[in-house]
Amino acid sequence: MLLGCSAFAQTSTGTVVLNGRLSFSNEAKEYQETGYKNTWRGITVAPAIGYFIHDGLETGISSGINKVFSKNQFKTEETKLKVNNYSINPYIRKYLAITDQLQLHGTGYVSLGFGNSKYQSESDASPKLSHTTTSYGIGFYPGLTYFATPKIGFTASFGSLAFSRTKQRPEEDADVTESITYKSFTAALSPNSVSIGFGYYIGQ
Repeated sequence: MLLGCSAFAQTSTGTVVLNGRLSFSNEAKEYQETGYKNTWRGITVAPAIGYFIHDGLETGISSGINKVFSKNQFKTEETKLKVNNYSINPYIRKYLAITDQLQLHGTGYVSLGFGNSKYQSESDASPKLSHTTTSYGIGFYPGLTYFATPKIGFTASFGSLAFSRTKQRPEEDADVTESITYKSFTAALSPNSVSIGFGYYIGQ
């Protein structure tokens, strides 16, 4: 019973949490009729620090490092896209106890980011595309935290509800000179996008 009581204490007012999240995404598509193939891989590392302003209510800030690699193949031609993004993400998270050691939570956040992308093609006729990017967004995702000890919690989450706006500006050596702005909305609950987190909880 002591461990259960400690788990609830970890989400009480005044607790500080040091945590991190590691996210992997992987997707592959192949269309046999046309011979088109696409692979997409992504990884995100996001350390964070939070503070419980009320029992079961945490607020904090995280930083994110996101790398994406995409490859498209059509017949004998191959193209590659590499993306590197960095972000700062203030967040708020609400916890609801399921058992003494397991808690459900929902996390809302805003995001400010910057980065770069580079498009490569084996074809000499294809334009050279290199961009710097700035973005902002807002989103929500659910998760579960299991308190293995009075100070250590493991978090898992997948899927998200999110909106973002991104502006791409071509670099000086790019063949394309126009800036591009695009918006995206995501509503997904997929086993292909899994987030695993670890938290160290410091009570008063």
